Amino acid sequence: MSDMEAGSLRIVVLLAGGDAGDGDGQREALIAAARSMLSEPWQGRVELMRLRGVGPASTPALAGLSTWWDVTHPGLGADPSAAVWAEAAMQALDRIGIAAPSRALVLLPSGPLGVELATCLAVRCGGVSLGRCQALSVEANVVLARKAVFGGRVVAALRSATWPCFAALRPERMKALPTMQVSGELRSITLDGALPADFATQPVDSGDAQRALVGARVVVSGGRGMRGPEGFDLLGRLAAQLDAAVGGSLPAVDAGWLPVARQVGQSGKFVAPRTYVAVGISGTPQHLAGVSSESSIIALNSDPDAPIFEMADVGLVGDWQEILPRVLMHLAARERDAG
Repeated sequence: MSDMEAGSLRIVVLLAGGDAGDGDGQREALIAAARSMLSEPWQGRVELMRLRGVGPASTPALAGLSTWWDVTHPGLGADPSAAVWAEAAMQALDRIGIAAPSRALVLLPSGPLGVELATCLAVRCGGVSLGRCQALSVEANVVLARKAVFGGRVVAALRSATWPCFAALRPERMKALPTMQVSGELRSITLDGALPADFATQPVDSGDAQRALVGARVVVSGGRGMRGPEGFDLLGRLAAQLDAAVGGSLPAVDAGWLPVARQVGQSGKFVAPRTYVAVGISGTPQHLAGVSSESSIIALNSDPDAPIFEMADVGLVGDWQEILPRVLMHLAARERDAG
């Protein structure tokens, strides 16, 4: 059976806005998740659509894809609204034949824009949106999904036989798939359809002067084991020494020890640093779903049986109140010696 035959599954990874960049690892994670849904290559094809304004773009990585759609629209400016992205994405999907009742699954990153686009595009295409999901699979003519509800405390199971299907996916950590030997083709599309008028926005300073989580090379996160906001003051000092961003788990956010914008996990942000330092974090699947499988994890926890140690590249059992001050002293001494 050819993957071009009618009825074969098309999985399209759609990247738009800030998600169109490659720096946060979401592209690779989504492609890997899409490939894992096809137990045999002939069962379907995995495509990537990068939607952007006119201008130079990074070199596409075609391994594991049947097609890389590089779609541009001159009306996509520096920071369009979600409504503008949705209209441009609808035009792009229409150009490549994604409409009811085509057997297609469109995957978007799990950020706010991805969730909004999944809903808008499903309505426009006559399909269904599964919202933000943590796992997806396809069995026969049905899409199966798992998604967190009630702040990650409950996992709901969904089934949909409506096509096309849209989902904002944050893949769970998975083993790397074998590299595809055959690369797909690069195809360019220039859109010229009308876009809705954008509305004026005014940026507001959040008051958070620390380094942003997304794109940070090092992230230092704390969990329930920090036992209070004072612990995060120490993590902030450590992050400053390492030129890192500060993050935290859901329990730490719920306790008010750090703002929700710094939450890492299934119901928070997805990060892909080179090094992820987890202090006082037990390591639930809901939290680790927000950390790229490519990141090296350094874990510090007083509980030797904490699940985080099963995923950590380096694990240290001990009290952070004793260990972190020593680490800070060592880093300060090293900086003095270097200066």
